[in-house]
Amino acid sequence: MVVVFYFPLVATPLAIPWAMTDWLWPTPWEWLLLLGVGVTTQTAQVLMTQGLHMERAGRATSVTYLQVAFAFVWGAAFFGESPTLFSGLGAALVVCGAFAAVRARAR
Repeated sequence: MVVVFYFPLVATPLAIPWAMTDWLWPTPWEWLLLLGVGVTTQTAQVLMTQGLHMERAGRATSVTYLQVAFAFVWGAAFFGESPTLFSGLGAALVVCGAFAAVRARAR
């Protein structure tokens, strides 16, 4: 848990000098969105760290590659991105690889 909380504690002050060169004040709605992103990201990091503590790291981290497939689907569904054939094939390979890794280790 120390690593999870110390990273933003160190990274945020170190990022301020670069942010100040092009600083633009967010609107109240953007502040709310930034807060939501920060809270959900920190919560996800804490939960992922707890999950890695409970499961063998090799098995647990093989599933994290599914982020690529989720990004592919969410980009198309929520942001109107037009995925290419290679993007679809890549996402399918990631899903199949994660499934095979989890299935092989379950035996």
